Amino acid sequence: MKEYCCILEELNDFLKIEVYNQDFFDIFENIYDSFKQTANLLFFDQNGYKFITEEILKKVNDLYSTDYLFFVSSSYGYRFKEVFSTYIPDFEKKIKDVRYEKIHEYVTICYQDYASRFSDFKYYPFSIKKNTNIYGIIFASKHPRGIDKFLRVAWKENPFNGNANFDIEDDMGDQQMTLFGDGVITKVEIFQRKLESLILNQKLKTNCDVYDFTLEQGHIPNHAKEIVLKLKNNNKICFSGHACISYESCYKNIKRVRFEKNEKNKT
Repeated sequence: MKEYCCILEELNDFLKIEVYNQDFFDIFENIYDSFKQTANLLFFDQNGYKFITEEILKKVNDLYSTDYLFFVSSSYGYRFKEVFSTYIPDFEKKIKDVRYEKIHEYVTICYQDYASRFSDFKYYPFSIKKNTNIYGIIFASKHPRGIDKFLRVAWKENPFNGNANFDIEDDMGDQQMTLFGDGVITKVEIFQRKLESLILNQKLKTNCDVYDFTLEQGHIPNHAKEIVLKLKNNNKICFSGHACISYESCYKNIKRVRFEKNEKNKT
């Protein structure tokens, strides 16, 4: 990192690097109070799963405006399930029948299930395939702004699935037609069909309902806007002005837009 900053000298005005040679838990305890004074992005390296304990997660959960990333060699977990199970409760049982390409997603699900008992953080995976191994990062945030930013970067990296650097959902193959002339629907299309049904059934009634659901499902606002505008153009729903499906509208400017089902489409 120091060498990198020497190359990019402009970073010196924004970064201060402090190197410690101590046990992680001791360092974390010593500098924890300083985290309370700032916004934070914590990063745990490839051995980080050993440090993501209940005690650490509770402390991070109490911090204001803090997100974190950690790197996991998920394919190693697939091979050495019993070792990972000492750090992630029920890991071996939960991934028993998981397809290898999906292993990092299920590692993330295991962490989410584990942490949800005492933490407000939401977990989002991005799988990384290198040769035959599956690695990945897990992004954790309890703020929609942070989640929104991460998902935008992830979907920009891979517009087919937004959660891997390879075709994890076989969406590329799904572009081919079946024998019956129908294309197999992609991950985005599955989400959009679900969203359309929820809006028409009035389970999601406002722009904020739609925005929160979109992030929860690991998708970006543009995927939702496409469906909302399609429904309006087809006279299935009506609303005034813009759809306003964004962080700025829903959380910063507090603008509410109600999506009403057109009377002629009501049952």
